Amino acid sequence: HELSIAIEGLQKPVRLLEAVSSEEATQLCHSLGEEDPFGAKAWPAAYLVARRLLHMNVRGCTVLELGCGTGLASVAAAMGGARFVLATDRSSTSVRRAVASAALNGHQIYGEVFDVMLSQPLPSRGFPFCGNRRTQMYKPCCAD
Repeated sequence: HELSIAIEGLQKPVRLLEAVSSEEATQLCHSLGEEDPFGAKAWPAAYLVARRLLHMNVRGCTVLELGCGTGLASVAAAMGGARFVLATDRSSTSVRRAVASAALNGHQIYGEVFDVMLSQPLPSRGFPFCGNRRTQMYKPCCAD
């Protein structure tokens, strides 16, 4: 299901992929062994974060989104001229959806599985590792 979301500061609306329904999202998450479908739908807070990022002028900046869900903030940052965007979520489905939404808008973002609830440092140049409770720690391709 595709949404079109106009955000102040962007010339074009963000084309965003989300689950058709909460029921569909729940079934998909459970079939993949994931914990919850919270990132399957666009949240009002994501819109506010995206708008704030654009207001702060992310052109040329690096953006790390923790708990990207649909990836609205990450996609908006890419459309706003961010140099590098890494969208993370503990759900691999959310990460794939965020990356696909960026491509739908003609932009590239990186997406990796990362669970902020684990006791590991944030992904960075000094600690370029991602993972969640279901995966081993791994070095993402964007760390090279």
